[in-house]
Amino acid sequence: MEGLYAITLFSTWAQAVVLHGFRQADADALYDTFYLFCVLFCLKRTGGAFCLACLMAALCFLSKSWHTLTLIPPLVVTYFMTGRSLRLAMKGMFCGLAPVLLWLAARLSEDGSKFPLRMLTYDLLKRGSMAIEGHNSPALLYATDFVQSHPDLLWQLGLLTLAFLAACFWPSLRAACFRPGIPPAVKAEMLILGVTIVSVFGMFSAAQTRLFWYTFPAYPILCVLMTYLFALLGPVLKTLAGGIAAVFFVLSLSACLQRDRATVLPVFYTQLQGAAQLPIMRVQKDLLITQDDYAALLTYLPVAPEAIHIGADDHTPHTLVIRQKDAGACEGCALISRGDRFDLFYRD
Repeated sequence: MEGLYAITLFSTWAQAVVLHGFRQADADALYDTFYLFCVLFCLKRTGGAFCLACLMAALCFLSKSWHTLTLIPPLVVTYFMTGRSLRLAMKGMFCGLAPVLLWLAARLSEDGSKFPLRMLTYDLLKRGSMAIEGHNSPALLYATDFVQSHPDLLWQLGLLTLAFLAACFWPSLRAACFRPGIPPAVKAEMLILGVTIVSVFGMFSAAQTRLFWYTFPAYPILCVLMTYLFALLGPVLKTLAGGIAAVFFVLSLSACLQRDRATVLPVFYTQLQGAAQLPIMRVQKDLLITQDDYAALLTYLPVAPEAIHIGADDHTPHTLVIRQKDAGACEGCALISRGDRFDLFYRD
């Protein structure tokens, strides 16, 4: 029943299959997948699983660069819970650093230190210390996004939390509706999951450049943690929580179907799709759009046809604007993508 509950929770998280989710086949999809596997290996708390977790962390770094820093706290907690031996630490460091060092050697031989230095100075230091590329989001972006975009998970998490708080104050309720005691192994695994979630939300909230999909890796981990809480319930509360999850799943599925029916794609969407299959092709729409530009368009689709303006600038709010490279910056716009012939901007 716990497995069914976990699947239901994950199914209500609609972002898994849309923008920057698991089905986009981009760096974010690979990163989210490796991230989940890393934490799941941490839960095993064995020497071999810890080494595999470090390897998954390395693959996360190769997919999404410094975002992998959020995995350091759960890996450290897992290390101390697994054995604390120097030999285990050396094995973990080897599994985690070997793929990165191999990539770094290949990169240095290709174009010297230019790219690694930019990774450090721009992607880490500058992105962490100031809002860049027009991403001026508030410090509470991820908390508000959780409330507004994931109410199904939030309600179920709130109900589970209330049930456990009530059990803390009413021993009779705890005895009647909860499993007796929490095994030490389960406590350890729940601690690893909790540290991971706090690490993701905490680090990205502290950084000055914030985008809502940065915290996507935390949501599958949250579903796993909620399943652990669900497993501690007695039969009555477990049936009630499972019924609530099923209701939210049906509501979420209905909302997704209605949103899909209401979606209006740009008239040249099929041309963009076709061009994405053949990198050497160009998309003809008043002007030539290169692969970099239509890849960015695909990232931000679907949008209304009237919201995309090719070539000439437009001062209408909430507009995607494509300008020639020599036209300079778009006043009041945030840069989305730089192409070899055109730049793509968004006017909020």
